Amino acid sequence: MADLLGTFLILLAPALMLLMLLQQIRGTHPLMSLRNYAIVGAIIYIVISPGRALITEYFGNYPVTNPVAAGLEYTVLLLIFMAAFNLFYNKGWGSQVVLRHVPVPTYQPSVSVMMVLAVILTIMGFGLRMTLKLPVIGTITDKWGMVCSAMACGIVGWIWGPRLLNPAIACFSAFILAANAVNAITDYFSRRPLIAVAAALLWGMYYASWRFMPTRRVVAQMAAIAVVPVLFVALYTAARKAQEFDRTAAQQIAEMRTANVSEGLLALFEGQAVGPVSMWLIESYPERLEYRHLLALRCLVAMPIPRLFWEGKPEPLSTMIAKDASLQQVNRSLVKISPGIIGQSAAEGGLYALIIYAFIGAMLLRLGDEIVWRHPEKPLAVLAIGSTMGDVMGLPRGESVLMTFNMLLGLALAYLTAMAIGRFVGRAPLVRAVPLGGRPMEPAPDAALVDQPAG
Repeated sequence: MADLLGTFLILLAPALMLLMLLQQIRGTHPLMSLRNYAIVGAIIYIVISPGRALITEYFGNYPVTNPVAAGLEYTVLLLIFMAAFNLFYNKGWGSQVVLRHVPVPTYQPSVSVMMVLAVILTIMGFGLRMTLKLPVIGTITDKWGMVCSAMACGIVGWIWGPRLLNPAIACFSAFILAANAVNAITDYFSRRPLIAVAAALLWGMYYASWRFMPTRRVVAQMAAIAVVPVLFVALYTAARKAQEFDRTAAQQIAEMRTANVSEGLLALFEGQAVGPVSMWLIESYPERLEYRHLLALRCLVAMPIPRLFWEGKPEPLSTMIAKDASLQQVNRSLVKISPGIIGQSAAEGGLYALIIYAFIGAMLLRLGDEIVWRHPEKPLAVLAIGSTMGDVMGLPRGESVLMTFNMLLGLALAYLTAMAIGRFVGRAPLVRAVPLGGRPMEPAPDAALVDQPAG
């Protein structure tokens, strides 16, 4: 029975991918959206990971006494979460009210201006990350620096997408991408900054050019462009070491040169043991451990307050799992374990927490997506929304406090940066962005998306 549940979950992964593709073909939802990046993260962390664990019945450091019961409950909770998320996302409750108060940078820079902006944002990315390493403020400037790097890559995607065969544009884009990839692997253990940089490139290409193309051509070009970034992330995954999280870019690249790309690709889809952890949490709460009701929500509200000023600031669930599971040969006070959004909900109140977290996630993603749907021809607005995909993909992983805070902080900083560019650079005469073949961009292909969200 456990292997049947696992097989069902594994088959759910291609079904979700096919759904996203069909919605692109039918024109009911664009292939590139915050929602779809979150779904890709969900496939890795809360679909494939538990599926593999149930098929192999290997749960590692998180022994599950009754895999069938835990797996069945997990599968039911997952399906409820997906249904609730889809309902809330499609309804868009609250997003219309918020959008009335969200300004949109309307400036449409020329190609030459965008190239200059890409260089400036790249320099800002390095400067903000490398020079302002101060307590509290350093966290903000570090995030701002990575947002600038992602926006720079989004800009070159916007420029390069309609001009793939232009050698000058290709060389310029490669230089900007390489520079910002270096920024994304310097002093980082996480893959999220690197994913954000790569995803921003594809995001820019899609909204500048690919959204006008037939789906078959979109998929072909996207697959061709994505090969190098995926292999680079795989090598980085294989080379990174938790005990050496502050390596320089040169040290990272030296390790990557000897890394096994196959191991890295497999590690990308392992899901960091989220499946076993989630089912262990389902078995543990509330029978062995008491519910920690809506702990993630409480931690998210408290997140902006530095612990320096609040000694009793609540700790997220990820910091407690190592101790509760009695993990050996690790520093339980330091290690953080990702519980998966399903396991997190099971520990923080059960079904009602699951519904609340589905609602919050759906509304946040719908808000960002709707800004893009309404203004697909405005590069600054579109690229600002597409600058934090590493955190968006990490939302289902279950460190919801960190991922949500990082996503919101990144989006806020990116949007403020875009507004500043529009205000100060946009005082020059407006130049319409021109996509592939010199056609002026028209929002018509996406207009139906506002009235007919994903179904």
